Amino acid sequence: MNKLLLLIILVFSFYKASSQDTMVISGEEVSFDDIKKERKRQKIEERDLFIKKYVDSLNSYNSNDCKLPEFFKMNKFDQKLTGQFLIGSHANISLRKLIIDQIDNYTILWCVKNSNDFKIKKKNPIRTSIYGKIPFDEFSTYELVIYRLDELMNKKHLGKV
Repeated sequence: MNKLLLLIILVFSFYKASSQDTMVISGEEVSFDDIKKERKRQKIEERDLFIKKYVDSLNSYNSNDCKLPEFFKMNKFDQKLTGQFLIGSHANISLRKLIIDQIDNYTILWCVKNSNDFKIKKKNPIRTSIYGKIPFDEFSTYELVIYRLDELMNKKHLGKV
């Protein structure tokens, strides 16, 4: 069933029915709502894998000289990459925030906090596109890291880590 549904999604992903709300393929009735739900599930799964790759890399970071990975210095990270994971036209997300919120490596967070690199402290001008504003875009990477570090320190003091 999943293979058939996946095939249907791939074949009809851009197909719009004007008067139909279901299709019959190979004797099975599949609604456009089912196709939309499956496409949404796939986008979320792709996004989660993308985020996991970054988080795993950053959580395994170990450097004595505090050389920051390029992720922290990438200009307009969200604006460049978020579009590929949009689920709906008004469902903007901040990949940068989702990644930083899962970092639990104190070493890298302290390296960012103590860094003098202007790129991590640079704020993006607030922009809106046809899809709206990206959440947390007005915060610099430095600010998001400071919030995450504070969050981890609070958890540690509360005994939740």
